[in-house]
Amino acid sequence: MKMRFGFVSNSSSSSFTCDHCKTTESGYDVGISEFEMVECDYGHICCVHHLSVEIDDPKVIEAFLEIHPTYRKYANGDMIGEISYHFPSEFCPMCNLEAIGMDDLVSYYELRFGLNQDEVLDDIKNTFNTYDNFIKAARDANDEG
Repeated sequence: MKMRFGFVSNSSSSSFTCDHCKTTESGYDVGISEFEMVECDYGHICCVHHLSVEIDDPKVIEAFLEIHPTYRKYANGDMIGEISYHFPSEFCPMCNLEAIGMDDLVSYYELRFGLNQDEVLDDIKNTFNTYDNFIKAARDANDEG
């Protein structure tokens, strides 16, 4: 018998997108761990193959238990599902600035250049006129880099 702790739902669909590689997985009655992804305490979602440690590494488990001590009573059981939803930020690639998610990238540009999203959108409209032109320019820039 599989015991679940924390969030449990019946017949619901779930969708998860990796902030690192943008892979999206979805399905019914599944959790993030079934897609081999984790979510850190800051909300970053990441495929486990991007992690520098295994999810069941004793360092990860101990860090998880320090942040969420109420789970110590389950320490002898399978906690991977819980750790998947509360992955310690000290092991998260985005929290360690090894990668950056789109929301954080937008926040950085807002801070760095003093522009809000409306001003960025206006600049894109004035520079490229259409979304198609914008995407073509972005792809060309990626191909060159």
